Amino acid sequence: MTQARAGGRHCGWALALGLTALASISGCSLIRQTASRFPAADIDAIYAEALTNPERNPVILIHGFTGAKIVSHASEFLERARAGVLVTDFEYGVYAAMVAMVERAGYAPCRGVGEPAPVSDMPACFTFFYDWRQDNVGNAIALGRFIDEASRQLEAAGGDDDNEPIRFDILAHSMGGLITRYFLRFGARDVLSEAESSITWAGAEHISRAILIATPNFGAMEALQELITGVKYPVVRYEQTLLATCVSLYQMLPRERHELWLDPGGQPTPFEFMSAEIWQRNGWGPFSPKQARHLEVLFPGVMSADERSDRMAAFMDAAFERARRFMEAIDRHPDSPPPVPMILFAADATPTLARAEVSTSKNGQTVLRFGDGKRLNSPGDGRVTRASALADERIGGGPSGWLRSPIPWAQTIFLTDAHMSMLGNPTFQNNLLHLLLERKPEEGR
Repeated sequence: MTQARAGGRHCGWALALGLTALASISGCSLIRQTASRFPAADIDAIYAEALTNPERNPVILIHGFTGAKIVSHASEFLERARAGVLVTDFEYGVYAAMVAMVERAGYAPCRGVGEPAPVSDMPACFTFFYDWRQDNVGNAIALGRFIDEASRQLEAAGGDDDNEPIRFDILAHSMGGLITRYFLRFGARDVLSEAESSITWAGAEHISRAILIATPNFGAMEALQELITGVKYPVVRYEQTLLATCVSLYQMLPRERHELWLDPGGQPTPFEFMSAEIWQRNGWGPFSPKQARHLEVLFPGVMSADERSDRMAAFMDAAFERARRFMEAIDRHPDSPPPVPMILFAADATPTLARAEVSTSKNGQTVLRFGDGKRLNSPGDGRVTRASALADERIGGGPSGWLRSPIPWAQTIFLTDAHMSMLGNPTFQNNLLHLLLERKPEEGR
């Protein structure tokens, strides 16, 4: 989708402005585990012998939305991450905890495929950096190329002594899990334009385990709220017009079909929002009167305000349609189980925005209220609800009984932490290292 690719470039407007605030927030979360009233396990002692396990797989780390600044060389990011440095050049330094943990667990220093390979006998660690503003399908295709190149490098270095294909354990946080799921289902190809696409598990050839962490598998209500109202951090604000150019954000929206919409009386009500005409009519997001000056920046040389609005609407409709097809592709139940275990880490101890109240104003406009009342919240990690992470089809009045999900989970692990700080949680790290260092992948099926 040409419009979507072009629009993604504009998402860099306010990036530099927001980094300092986001970094400071992340820095606090990195040490929140020290407040725990329970002792942390001595991970180094527990896994001292397992660090030499010769059978473990190389790993690929995949960050989430805004997980890294778009840079040409991954090594600079990783150097900062290893040092735990939080500066305005990089967003969300909490990934430092993940990098440090993996390297401390006996893996070679993490790198991108374009970086020199370290001289090491330890299993490789790769970090897949991608443009998180862009379409998740395009990023899944890029992941396929990345895996091919990482495999080629390891084979050239003598990693195929048993004539077995190189297989990776993938650790994917937040939106990175959506990219991973799409790639597993369809491989490195775009199936969204196809009338009916089969789930072939084409991406599983080089994957041993897919470990998803705090992934919004059924979307996040907070993503919709931010698209409508923008988001403000302590020292910076991301404007609606900026967010509306990030195609990937549309693909993390909550599902219209779920009963997440309440009337003022608290009763479920049908609601559809994936149409730019609705946004224009109600003055949402980039169509708010206060966003007019930002549309002027987005569409320089376009003299008419109406024309700028129509161009933004055309872009949004294309992004909504792309998101709708993406959701259909990853929400469909597979005909066969995945050939690799799919494992979820999620948190469910924080009230998390799950629903919205729909009402009509005196002038006839639709108003969405995203409050912090109990009836609009559900257990989650502060951004992604437990139900969304599970892709739980019982969400909002779905079928009762056992969990029904389009994701055939091999294992699910729940924590008491938040969306970003989860990566530094010692209980999370303990369980993750147990999987990576001590459990055969097939035991998780």
